[in-house]
Amino acid sequence: MTHEPELVVSAPSEPQRETSADSIVNLHIDVLGSLQFGLTPTLEIGKKVSGYLRLRSFNTGLASYFLLGRDRDDELHWGLGAALGLHVFLGRDGNMRGIFGGPSLEYAFVKTRDVTRDFVMYGTHVLIPQFDFGNRWAFESFLLGVGARVGLSVPISSFARPIGLDGCWRRGACDPHQDLMFVAGVFLDLGWYL
Repeated sequence: MTHEPELVVSAPSEPQRETSADSIVNLHIDVLGSLQFGLTPTLEIGKKVSGYLRLRSFNTGLASYFLLGRDRDDELHWGLGAALGLHVFLGRDGNMRGIFGGPSLEYAFVKTRDVTRDFVMYGTHVLIPQFDFGNRWAFESFLLGVGARVGLSVPISSFARPIGLDGCWRRGACDPHQDLMFVAGVFLDLGWYL
């Protein structure tokens, strides 16, 4: 009598789930902000729907120094912002992954000055309703996100103050500047799931 070897068939194993797939918190920063309107460290909490708090320092962005003044004589003195937002994720491989989009509202204060011609300090408070969309990938605990953001800067208050005794010598130089402005940009988020 001969014994034939038994054929052992194993069930296919499920793909290994990343340890960060169930994380409900992440920290990330938009590194492209250094070329645009400032770095934006962000704390995000959620699963398929998340809420986030994003901070912005306009002084850390190159474009801030060229685009935030009233005219070519103005220079950025300083600016800060903070946004609250919401993301809805379509990914199935874990929390806060895949294609996403959502609204946010940012408050910002920017102070510029002209110390070469008009000798005026300008300050503007704005609200910026925005919408962003993109995609996020996870590599263990590391996250990478790319996307775009569009919004409208709505001034809510502004002031203009003369600098020194010679300030506001040109007509209209000390008029507050309150124009709506379309804003857009791209982002590259790098961060970690906690």
